[in-house]
Amino acid sequence: MTKEELATAMAERTNLSKFDCLTAIDEMILLINNSLRKKDDVTLRGFGTFAIVRRKEKYCRDIRKGKGMVTPAHDAVKFRPSEKLKKMVANG
Repeated sequence: MTKEELATAMAERTNLSKFDCLTAIDEMILLINNSLRKKDDVTLRGFGTFAIVRRKEKYCRDIRKGKGMVTPAHDAVKFRPSEKLKKMVANG
């Protein structure tokens, strides 16, 4: 589902216009991005948690060039789904 499709579905389920739904989605994404940029976790109860994790430097191979290379240490975003979401997905 794309952001556009999500906004359309939200508009059909609420009394909001599609434009208002798109604006709300964009603002939510912006707030999540800003929190993660500050290295703050974002927890959406019943959905999951977005968190910043530090990935260690590691050695890997570039298969196109056939050479070894080092991937530097870096921050990455990790999503941990809630138990409720896990159960919903598992039960279809």
